[in-house]
Amino acid sequence: MPAGNEDQAFLRQLETALGNDYHVDRLIGQGGFGRVYAATDVRLGRSVAIKLIRPDLAGARAFVDRFRSEGTALAKFRHPGIVPIYDIREHEGLIYYVMPLIEGETVRTKLEKRGRLSPKETQRILIELCDCLAATHRGGIVHRDIKPDNVILEGTALGKALLMDFGIAKTVRELEESTGGLLMGTPTYMSPEQVSGDSVLDHRSDLYSVGVMAYHMLTGKPPFQGNSAHAVLAGHVTDRPEPIRKKHPSVPRGLAEAVERCLEKRPEDRFQSAAELSTALQLVVFASDVELDEPAPPNYAMPFFAGLSVECAAFAALDIRPLFIALTSTELWYMAGGFGLLAVLLSPVARAATGPLDAEMRDWYRNHTRRKITP
Repeated sequence: MPAGNEDQAFLRQLETALGNDYHVDRLIGQGGFGRVYAATDVRLGRSVAIKLIRPDLAGARAFVDRFRSEGTALAKFRHPGIVPIYDIREHEGLIYYVMPLIEGETVRTKLEKRGRLSPKETQRILIELCDCLAATHRGGIVHRDIKPDNVILEGTALGKALLMDFGIAKTVRELEESTGGLLMGTPTYMSPEQVSGDSVLDHRSDLYSVGVMAYHMLTGKPPFQGNSAHAVLAGHVTDRPEPIRKKHPSVPRGLAEAVERCLEKRPEDRFQSAAELSTALQLVVFASDVELDEPAPPNYAMPFFAGLSVECAAFAALDIRPLFIALTSTELWYMAGGFGLLAVLLSPVARAATGPLDAEMRDWYRNHTRRKITP
């Protein structure tokens, strides 16, 4: 980024390009492709973000044409998970686009603060991300640069996941390949086919990058690391990541398996669509989600039996259900006090011996008493 007087000169150049339509407020970010400024749309009185493309890229006609084409295609989408592009403009060597100013923090920022995210939060973010990707993939747009920096969580509460920077990585990579430049992108989150320089990439490359990001969110580290970009890129092609549950056993098995399937080297071994991945994520069972069909019955074993002698304990362990069935099958059932007598005599021993009646016994008991008592 320019410093001092150079920075002021660059800002004046930007303000000249924007004219009276936008007022620049402050610099809010910068990265490999350019810088992002918060600004005000003077005509409509709304806050916007203005992203400038690197000057060296803006000077390449092929890039400008392709970037505009991608922006036009993306502008046709109406999806709550896509940060839309309001406008794309050029002026004296600068190319920039205008988009909404999103209040929130990126997944990258959240990871820097917390180290890793909970499995539940990770699941929610991934499902929302898949919903967005399913729409764009159907429209023929592959993002090619999915990473924590490009996913912003809007607001201060749950933070809905929004995906940014569609098409930029694609156009930059194609431009630099055609001019003999270096491989562009973010090595940590690239798919094996991106690393290998495959001429045709499809939506399954995005799913791999989603898997890398999800692995990072769940474990606190990306699956492949190294002292150089080359080492990281080699890992995507040749290495298998350490199992997620080996690092953090608390991650539900279904969630770990879904993420690890995204990380398969061959595209055909991954999920074949974002919708398919979303379905798998929605079926993940968390320990807190498991509920019994009915509450566990109380333990009726009386404290008295806790101190019984061995002989008494052996007697209590006898299966007295046949006796119970025989007695309750007779006409004694109708005798006054008969039921109360049986309850007094048998319940403590039966409950101490067998605990709460099992499902088979309860069903028999209900059916039998209903048959006897109903007129």
